[in-house]
Amino acid sequence: MQCFGENGIIKKAQKAKELYDNSTIMESESMNKLLEEYDNVVEELPDKRPLVITITTTDHDTIVTKDDKGNQVVIPGGFKIASDSGTTVQQGIVIEDASQNQFVWIPVSNINHDGSNKIKLDDNSEVEITLGRYIFNTSTGVEAKIQYASEHEITTLAAVQAGTVKDYRAGDYYYELVNFRESTQAADTTGTNSTAKDLKGFINSVRDNKGYYLARYEASYASGTTFGVGNDSTYYKPASKVSTVCDGDEMNYQLGELWNFITQGNASKVSRQMYYGDSYVQSDLCNSYAWDTAIIYIQAMGNGNYANANRDTTGNISLKNTGETGDQKCKIFDMAGNSSEWTTEYSTYTTSYGSPCTFRGGYVYDSDLCASSRTVGDAATTNKYFSFRVLLYM
Repeated sequence: MQCFGENGIIKKAQKAKELYDNSTIMESESMNKLLEEYDNVVEELPDKRPLVITITTTDHDTIVTKDDKGNQVVIPGGFKIASDSGTTVQQGIVIEDASQNQFVWIPVSNINHDGSNKIKLDDNSEVEITLGRYIFNTSTGVEAKIQYASEHEITTLAAVQAGTVKDYRAGDYYYELVNFRESTQAADTTGTNSTAKDLKGFINSVRDNKGYYLARYEASYASGTTFGVGNDSTYYKPASKVSTVCDGDEMNYQLGELWNFITQGNASKVSRQMYYGDSYVQSDLCNSYAWDTAIIYIQAMGNGNYANANRDTTGNISLKNTGETGDQKCKIFDMAGNSSEWTTEYSTYTTSYGSPCTFRGGYVYDSDLCASSRTVGDAATTNKYFSFRVLLYM
């Protein structure tokens, strides 16, 4: 069902109401038919929106809908519900585009922890999920707030460098900067990271839409010949779908392979390129608000202490195909293991190589790293153990 656009139910309702309001002479039969159509359209609006599972085509405008428990879910135009999606946010709502790239809905209550819009679970209990940056107890996984999203504009580069926003530091080094900049990709103290392309826009979108999407899988290579952002189809693009391992000594850009051997700056570029110019969605490299809130969501859905989950220590310890690691929570794969993942979070840690970039998540060769871990990296680092994940929002 379309909600927006010229043929959407909202537009139809508006047209019907305008005709009624502007009519001075009309046959009673025609008037009755018009009013009946208007009433039918209104019946389909907010309190009677379709369940997400009924959205089986990508050919529609953005749809505001609900899961089976009444939680809001927004399906962007050009996406449909995946065949193995759950029907509630606790199970995991999965969407996919026409190329089968898949993303999981992260439901969000609010951005300031005011108790609003609690998320209903399958047993009808409720939880509050606040978009924010968190650290997690290393034994229990219980979160401690670093910065709610409502406070995001405080963390400017100037304030971080001046040392006036230390309360918003995660661990010893990590901040999410509000202003966008490209990485220099330099392997020295002049190196910088790429920050979120529009952090304010992302946070406003999450507030308004009550959620965002996180790539279901670590990124794989899709297509392209050069790094960049724009309409040029030759630019590299990532995929979010099941992919095979690229476990050699260098990236060979084979379609459908896990995308490692990529700098943080280039991971940011290709993430922004994925849906560049799309009418319905924006894409970016995952930021720390999105990563931490996804852990809050996973744990709140009944997966306690996922923050401290790490790689599978049984069998052959090596990179695995996405979707085959055994690490799946709420339909999201591999946040606790396989490769560590670049994010837009900024690190103040400094060595002769510079280390302004931040990895998140578990790491196949280090059982000390887990889903909530933060690790520094320099702006020129590339190897087979580091990948990335795309963030999607309306």
